[in-house]
Amino acid sequence: MPDPALILKLVQTLYAPFQKGVTSVWQRARIRLFKSRHIKPPLSDSEALSAATSILGGDVPLARSFRNISTNHIFIAALGRSSEQNFDWRVSLLQQLGSTFHIIWKSEVLASLSKPRLEVEDIDDDGNCEVIYEDQSFGTGGGYRSLNVYSIESRQVTTLKESLNWQDLSGPLSPVVTIEPHGEKDLLRQIETLASKMGFLKPPTEVDFEKPEFAVQRWHKENGKFPRARIRTHYYKGAPHSLATLVVTVRASDRIWFSFFKGPMFEYDLANDRHCVIYSPAWFYNWVKCAVFDGERLWCGVHLMKGLLSYEPNTGTLLRHETLNGVELPEVEEIRCEVTALVINKAVRLPIGGLLRRVHPAGNA
Repeated sequence: MPDPALILKLVQTLYAPFQKGVTSVWQRARIRLFKSRHIKPPLSDSEALSAATSILGGDVPLARSFRNISTNHIFIAALGRSSEQNFDWRVSLLQQLGSTFHIIWKSEVLASLSKPRLEVEDIDDDGNCEVIYEDQSFGTGGGYRSLNVYSIESRQVTTLKESLNWQDLSGPLSPVVTIEPHGEKDLLRQIETLASKMGFLKPPTEVDFEKPEFAVQRWHKENGKFPRARIRTHYYKGAPHSLATLVVTVRASDRIWFSFFKGPMFEYDLANDRHCVIYSPAWFYNWVKCAVFDGERLWCGVHLMKGLLSYEPNTGTLLRHETLNGVELPEVEEIRCEVTALVINKAVRLPIGGLLRRVHPAGNA
């Protein structure tokens, strides 16, 4: 006689895919029904704002109410700060408790100085809304922009961040994208779609090294962060152009050298009306701030860098001089040329022959 337990197990195995399909169809129908019944927010904007302001205090300029399929309670996502004079923005999530609301989650203080964007949306279509907010911080050296998604079900924030470091002129042109933490694949796909819709994840910058606007990137690609040898140069038609402030101009008989604030140093070939980069700082604070030509070499003092740079136009050799007779050279604020010596900072005399005696151009650093 067949074993009843074995028969039951066989029936369950055969029925399981059918049961799973029925459950999935029922769940999708349940979610559609829930959404059709709750198209409008449960509270008006003014009611949500009044409740959030009462619970949070301070300045609350934005509040959005919503319902989730997992509970009958109303939620309010609110953006607030301690006062109109402060910039300590936070996103808070309030849940209904009886006839009032209580705080169930708060974000970290945001970096944004302007009012961040706040949205509520069921991005993974499971009947439960996620709280979506942006943050950003930019300075003179770089910055970031982030899209943050808080899941009420997992109680976790997933952050997609686009970061740029403008200080590194040898670095990438397009933002570096990170996602933390790496959660479920379905959620990450939905965040990717959401981010694209909200202006994130734009196509990378199209780099054309034949165009002068990419001259610095080409220089670093061909020469590294700081070469100590003969450099490779590429000429572009016309005079150099930069939106930065011109810091240094040095003229020889057939060429002019230009250095720009937090930018590269260009050589302009007057006879052929063309220009090239001869030095670009990897860290943009190392721009050339003073220079002099001795008839054979261009000598340069660099911001926040001790010693001197020398550039020999006839051979295209760029060198850094950090010591003289074993003594470390200071940062050069001012430089002038005598017959066989350089005078730096109005007082220190450096024989040119001594600077060059032990310098042997090597490969790129």
